[in-house]
Amino acid sequence: QMESALAERDAKFRGIYESNMVPVAFWDLDGRITNANDAYLTLTGFSRAEFDEGKLSCGELTPPDQLHLDKQAIQEAITRGVCTPYEKHYVRRDGRRVPVLIGGGMLPGIPDRGVVFAIDLTERERAEEALRQSEERYRNVVETQTELICRNLPDTTLTFVNDAYCRYFGKPREQLIGMKFLELIPEPVRPAV
Repeated sequence: QMESALAERDAKFRGIYESNMVPVAFWDLDGRITNANDAYLTLTGFSRAEFDEGKLSCGELTPPDQLHLDKQAIQEAITRGVCTPYEKHYVRRDGRRVPVLIGGGMLPGIPDRGVVFAIDLTERERAEEALRQSEERYRNVVETQTELICRNLPDTTLTFVNDAYCRYFGKPREQLIGMKFLELIPEPVRPAV
């Protein structure tokens, strides 16, 4: 039963590796990439021929300012068997930096060999940048309006006010945020709550 379970586990892992759905590589404690699937090679920009010549190592793929992240992950993998997934950059063969999420650990029963899974985060970074730019454009439009613009909670507590709002009430933003909108209305015309 144990042999059958191990064979099944190995077949599942081999299927993941060979499917190229996820970039996967094997490494040794010297930082050499000892094997990699095509998805990993595509991510890093290296050809199979260059890999076969032994030109691929963890140190070459990692920017110098992030090497400490790999060292921490390797130490954690040696100690715990796996490392906590972390974000870093790979430096592709063409010199371009690619943001990646790295996870992995030691291979069971092989104390000096590990496996790494890398997920390309380029699209996520592009989406975050597009969102940041959109928010900046929105903020610029709202801040340059001459109309009073605010956002408040159901109890009328202000959570945002634009510059025109601050000028109209003669108060700095820091003072207005957190106030209840109704407190700004003079008592004689304030609605009863």
